[in-house]
Amino acid sequence: MAIALENARLYERVTQQEERLHRDLTRAQQIQQFILPTPFPMIQGLEVGVHFRPARELGGDLYEFISQPDRTTTAIAIGDVSGKGAPAALYGSMATGILRSLSSQPLTPAQMLLQLNQLLLQRQIEGHFLTLCYTLWEPERRCLKIANAGMPPPALIREGEASTLQVAGIPLGLLEVTSYEEQTVELRGGDLLCFYSDGINDVLNAEGEFFGERRIEDLLIRHKEKSVQEILSEIFQVVRSFTGPGTPRDDQTLMLLKVL
Repeated sequence: MAIALENARLYERVTQQEERLHRDLTRAQQIQQFILPTPFPMIQGLEVGVHFRPARELGGDLYEFISQPDRTTTAIAIGDVSGKGAPAALYGSMATGILRSLSSQPLTPAQMLLQLNQLLLQRQIEGHFLTLCYTLWEPERRCLKIANAGMPPPALIREGEASTLQVAGIPLGLLEVTSYEEQTVELRGGDLLCFYSDGINDVLNAEGEFFGERRIEDLLIRHKEKSVQEILSEIFQVVRSFTGPGTPRDDQTLMLLKVL
């Protein structure tokens, strides 16, 4: 009887701890959703949309839209922290705070990645690093300057054909880096740009087949005339059908920029 009573007390204690943890995670999820910017911002010259689907209550993917000091240029960023759950979300929040503070300076995309890498190395946490694609949009020139630190290369859909913007770079917070590549892309009306985390192209189906970049490009070409919100809905519907029911194994984020 004494053992049964002790087991009952332990069970009650574990249940209370689980309930408290669930409440804390739910609250943290609400805070993360509040911290993330609106998924459909108003940016001059662009129709923009983002869909973020975390693998757990909290996700390590991030995205940002930041007006620059000149008030004509907008910084657009999408990133992916190694790992999942609360640790990745906390690391992502730290990186986002640093990114926002650096955005007050007139930095090019390559300079931004270099500065961010150095600051993350000063706060290095074992087992965590960040891949990030950082761009500057100049609406008057329809010009996009881009630098990439380990994210999948963005896809560009133009006149029914797909190409990738091959800009390479080492992930942030991992190694000392002296420079990052930077590319300037002149866009046209109707162009569709797609940025995504590897939780989409690297997702597997029941047969062990990757979703892959080609499927993403085919979906973009097929639905390019629709609004970005409709395109996002179509892509994620196909991804869910491909992987089957349940939550994804990795965080999934996809961002679309359509040039008006």
